[in-house]
Amino acid sequence: MLLTSEPTTISIATQVASIDTCGLCATPDQTLRAAITVRHARGGSMSFAACDRCTTALRRVIAAAGGVSATGPATVTVATAPVAPPIADTSPDLVGVPTLVMEFAELFVGPDAQRYLVRVWGQGRSDGTWVAWLAFVAADREQVRVTPRETSQSSLEGVRYWASGLQPSYLAGAFQRAETR
Repeated sequence: MLLTSEPTTISIATQVASIDTCGLCATPDQTLRAAITVRHARGGSMSFAACDRCTTALRRVIAAAGGVSATGPATVTVATAPVAPPIADTSPDLVGVPTLVMEFAELFVGPDAQRYLVRVWGQGRSDGTWVAWLAFVAADREQVRVTPRETSQSSLEGVRYWASGLQPSYLAGAFQRAETR
């Protein structure tokens, strides 16, 4: 099956300077002069106030990825590769491509002390309902652990609502159910 990616846009804009903790590196008492906004193709967004060091580093990454200049407004689109549904859920009633529903801001630390980015993926079924599963992406991006189907919901909005209520204790159990790909 050919899977496409959902683009994510990262933008940097100047803001009125303030002294606070950097939203990216979490260093306290920094002068924050930039607003970093991450927008997902499906409508979600998140903004961070950033220190000069993080802003400079992000501008370099954006420039390397083909974004605008290192000093002016900058935007780059970052592709997030979809994670295919678990083997048990590759039945013919799945339609479309997997959709990134949510990405947790906090990294999950597994029992192996490895840090993982946690993403909730969903996919529609021919009857209009949706299934969802979790993907734990290792910080080094070399390992992905995927759970079996975690839920079935009546709509994509239902999957989003379900995902918004997931707690760390649930993630710990899901990590145990996940298989390495």
